Amino acid sequence: MQDSFIASHERPLRVLLMDALGTLAAFPVVFVMLFTSPMGTPLSSIALMLIVLRRVAPLTLLWLSTVLAGTTYALVDEFQMVADMVVLVGVHSVAAFGPARMRFYGFVPLLLALVLMAGQLFFGWFPNAGSWFGGIIDPTVGPEVFIQFVMISGVCAVAFLAAWALGMLRRSQFTDVMRQRERADLLERDAHRLAELAVTDERARIAREMHDIIAHSLASILTLAEGGRMGTKQPGSEFSNRLFAKISEASRSALGDVKLLLRQVDSPQDERPTQGAGDIGELVETTRLAGLPIEFSELGERRELPSGLSLAIYRVAQESITNILKHAPGARCEMRLVWDEEKVTLTTLNELPEPGREASPEAEAAASSGSGRGLVGMRERMAIFDGSIDVTRTGHVFQIQAAWPYP
Repeated sequence: MQDSFIASHERPLRVLLMDALGTLAAFPVVFVMLFTSPMGTPLSSIALMLIVLRRVAPLTLLWLSTVLAGTTYALVDEFQMVADMVVLVGVHSVAAFGPARMRFYGFVPLLLALVLMAGQLFFGWFPNAGSWFGGIIDPTVGPEVFIQFVMISGVCAVAFLAAWALGMLRRSQFTDVMRQRERADLLERDAHRLAELAVTDERARIAREMHDIIAHSLASILTLAEGGRMGTKQPGSEFSNRLFAKISEASRSALGDVKLLLRQVDSPQDERPTQGAGDIGELVETTRLAGLPIEFSELGERRELPSGLSLAIYRVAQESITNILKHAPGARCEMRLVWDEEKVTLTTLNELPEPGREASPEAEAAASSGSGRGLVGMRERMAIFDGSIDVTRTGHVFQIQAAWPYP
């Protein structure tokens, strides 16, 4: 198993460097041993240097440290604590960083140690064993030897189990971290997909609305052209008759093409009339019934706008109100529609909600009926008509200001 911290860290070599520094910090202990165990010092030094392998090659660390510990006790007549500690580090590393199927290999050195102790206690394999553990082990076979074997075996077993358990705990922590990272990555990808779907859905909704607008316009052209053609059925009006016939034919063809195209790229269309900027006042009145204290004012002289632009203004107003109902239910708000000489501006201001305030059932119902596209839909509509949108927060006031230049 690869250390999740190394795998996710921007500088994985820094982790390995910290292991190396920790190894160097233990060398003063080895130098102190130089005065008491000249032969054990080189072996202990080699064992310490193996610690740098604990993350990248834990099994190698375990086997080499086990061999070094056994060699040390076969050749040296003093207790070598450093070699034993490195073996325990190897047990911990295999449990934490090694392959899952090999995590129990850490108990192999324990079995070997028990075999060596039993061989020494009962058969006297090593002549220098009397000084192990400060002279605790007595190579003389007698009634006490079994108690000695059980006590020393228990100490070794507890040490190995503790190292292995800590390694498994760290493995579990790494697994949780990796799962959380994977879950975060999935959530991030889902968020991107939802954003893309929101944009696609908003474009589809705009396509449905543009279908109504274009279809209505072409139908009007067709009606006028047909009327003009019928009115020119008089002597000397053959040219005008042909001209109006062409207009009628082109309009009818365009109307059919538009319906066919939008039928292919869109879902079934909503059967509802097209709203516009003049309907914002009615929208505000309806919102008041949902429990939102909102004030509406219209300044300047209203102008005739193309159906698409007027609908875009209405939709932005609708989405702004929906945003307030969702995120600031019950907060006082104000909406202004200003007709300037060069542009029309829609400004929505609302107070930020107080902590702990909950939405009323009416407000929640009104919010659930919104389109749910938020700023995504607003920016889509602004881009179509070369408009601009500015979202700001000043103190406890949240403001959305949208402006469209006149065509």
